[in-house]
Amino acid sequence: MSCRYCMCRTRGALNGLQQLLRLNGWQYGCGLLSLLLLVSVGCVPNNHSKSSTQPPVHSVENQMARQSLSHQGIQGTAERPSKVEPIARTEIQNLESSLALLAQGERVYTKHCMRCHGDQGDGTGELSSSLHPQPTDFTAGVFKFRSTPTGQLPTRDDLFRTISVGVAGTSMSDYGDLSEPDRRAVVEYVRNFSSRFREESAGEPILAPPSRSVTPDAAQRGQELYTHMFCQACHGEHARGDGPLAQSLSDTNGRSIQPADLTKTRLKSGKGPHAIYRSLVTGLDGTPMPSYGDSLTQEEAWDLALYVASLSQSGDGS
Repeated sequence: MSCRYCMCRTRGALNGLQQLLRLNGWQYGCGLLSLLLLVSVGCVPNNHSKSSTQPPVHSVENQMARQSLSHQGIQGTAERPSKVEPIARTEIQNLESSLALLAQGERVYTKHCMRCHGDQGDGTGELSSSLHPQPTDFTAGVFKFRSTPTGQLPTRDDLFRTISVGVAGTSMSDYGDLSEPDRRAVVEYVRNFSSRFREESAGEPILAPPSRSVTPDAAQRGQELYTHMFCQACHGEHARGDGPLAQSLSDTNGRSIQPADLTKTRLKSGKGPHAIYRSLVTGLDGTPMPSYGDSLTQEEAWDLALYVASLSQSGDGS
């Protein structure tokens, strides 16, 4: 049986590692993980005599242990707690797996993403100045293409989808040829760039209604909504991205931005009515494109999505 003191300081180190991962990102946790492993294997049999040297009362490990014990509602001191739960080996293994996943994500990011998005994920890679639109600044934690309500973080699957299919009309290629584990790993690495992911949870995805085919009636209703919601002010009367406001629009960073040409076969958010519906109800954060989730009913949003889909070859119900 491990001594209670060693279990306490291991629990405290584990707690400290988890806090570092939340507040500072994965790199800062590596050093403490090494310390944690050394501490966890350094337990000695619980046969200390009264004359044995006691651990220093004010050591870092003891301070961390006291904080951990207090947080868990355990009475006593770090040296003599009245209740200590053993450290589960799976807790350490899970943390090791998390750090290994992030290291894998860093390798993928360095090879495929860094030249555009930069080594700090701030969108200032060596190629960024020649690209339009410019690469996303991941540190801001603002993402256009989500299934979550406006202002909320995307889910992991949202980021995975963008990496897999790319963003049409931009320099963001699709990386569907990468293995799924590599794509999942780089999702975790991208999330690490913004503190929002450590401080907030992703929103709940907004689910689209069951798929419907483009019918003349639905398209007609959608066309009326297109006019009623003033979509033509930005996208133009014929939805080619040439509305009266098109030349004056900018994103939240003050950079010029062009409305989408909705007659294109594939839009930036994806192909087909479902992708269009998702953009309508979630909006494209960081751009002038608002969310219509509170302005349109599900049926109206679906009619508008079907109308936009009918303007291109994407009206296949996909």
